[in-house]
Amino acid sequence: MGWKYLSVILIHHPKPRKGGTSAPSPCHLFLYTFLLGTLLVPTRIWRVWLPCRKGCSLWHLHSCILSTGWGDDIEWVQTYEEGLARSKHSKKPLMVIHHLEECPYSQGEKAFASSPEIQQMAQEDFIMLNLVHSSSDDNMAPDGHYVPRILFVDPSLTVRADLTGKYGNRMYAYEPEDISTLVQKKKKISQASYLIFSSS
Repeated sequence: MGWKYLSVILIHHPKPRKGGTSAPSPCHLFLYTFLLGTLLVPTRIWRVWLPCRKGCSLWHLHSCILSTGWGDDIEWVQTYEEGLARSKHSKKPLMVIHHLEECPYSQGEKAFASSPEIQQMAQEDFIMLNLVHSSSDDNMAPDGHYVPRILFVDPSLTVRADLTGKYGNRMYAYEPEDISTLVQKKKKISQASYLIFSSS
């Protein structure tokens, strides 16, 4: 739909009847509100669109929005339920990153996004999800709802609580300097999933 056509819709309303007012009808008011709401781009989209290089595709914009800084070239799922379904279907493990935007303790995305090995594994071997809120599955918080924390779910939809980090008080936390530890955990579940579920 072209801008010229939209402008005609927005400025046009029926002529008033004789003796009436020129105010638009309720139907036109609803149409104006709907069109303006869909045309105004949310702030969050502008935040990820502006840094993109010229010629950025719509797919890349969608990926940027879902990545929230964890890797714009990764195909991210939108919900925990979608992640489980795709993990089961693809026989790939699901990696769930719990974090908060603008949180000083959730800055691991920079190290995550700058690691070529992490990014390649995320693109090829995993179903990826990052959440800024807790999932409805209590198994995703074995030792609490702190952030950031990273957990894995294998294709049988079992939360792998055995794959922990190196902190006793925050077993599923990974600091920026723990990238090598995270790589080891990803390799472990990826290889196990391939051996166990690829033949099933």
